Amino acid sequence: MKTNKFYFLVLGLVLSSIAFTAIDKAAGDSNNGIRAAIEAVTSEWAKQYKAGNVAGVAALYTEDAKLLPPNSDFVAGREAITGVWKSMLDSGVKEVKLETVEVTGMGDSGVEVGTYETMDAEGKVTDKGKFMVFWKKVGSAWKLHRDIWNTSMPAAPGGENK
Repeated sequence: MKTNKFYFLVLGLVLSSIAFTAIDKAAGDSNNGIRAAIEAVTSEWAKQYKAGNVAGVAALYTEDAKLLPPNSDFVAGREAITGVWKSMLDSGVKEVKLETVEVTGMGDSGVEVGTYETMDAEGKVTDKGKFMVFWKKVGSAWKLHRDIWNTSMPAAPGGENK
C-alpha cells in the first residue's frame, strides 16, 4: 500500500508540473503578443513625433490619458497632451528614440518599461532617460493611458535638468 501512495504522490507532482509548465507557456505567449502590439504603437509614436504630427502622437493615448512629465503637474486629456508634445517639438527636440526594455501584460492592460533619447535637428542627443507607460486596450487597439518619464542625465548646475 505504501508503494501505491508513493506512486500517486509522484504521479501527482509530475502532472502538476506539466500543468504549471503549460500555464506558464500560455502566459508567456500571451505576454509576447502584448509586447509586440505595444512595441508597434511605441514605434508609431516615435514615427509620428519625428514627422511633427503631435496630434497623431496624442491620438495614440486613451481619451482620459494622463502624462506625468518631470518638473510638472499631471497633464490630462488629449488636447493638453498635444500641447505638451508641441511645446517639446517647438523647443528643438526633433526626434525621440524609444526602446522597450520589458512589457508585463495583464489581460486588457499592460505596463511597458523602457529608455528614451531625445535629439535636436542635427541629431545631437539632448536628453536620455527612462519611462514607464501603463497601457489599456480600447476595442482592438492598445493605447497609452498613463505615461511617466524622467531623465538619467546629471542635474545641471543649480540643481535643474535642462
